[in-house]
Amino acid sequence: QQHGGAVYISGGATPQVLNCEFSNNTTTQFDGGALYINGVTNTIVANCLFNGNTANRYAGAVVIQNTATSQ
Repeated sequence: QQHGGAVYISGGATPQVLNCEFSNNTTTQFDGGALYINGVTNTIVANCLFNGNTANRYAGAVVIQNTATSQ
């Protein structure tokens, strides 16, 4: 997995990631060991636990980039 070891969301979505747990996920090449969100609007990540996630480059847990609004 290049980005987002558990979840990859890109373009045209309005993601809500709520009340969840991401444990021991990894990305072998780039960023966002658990969650990678790119080019979407109104992103909400709330009440989530991130534990033991790793990335080869940046952000062992979460990358959110090129989004209009994030919470």
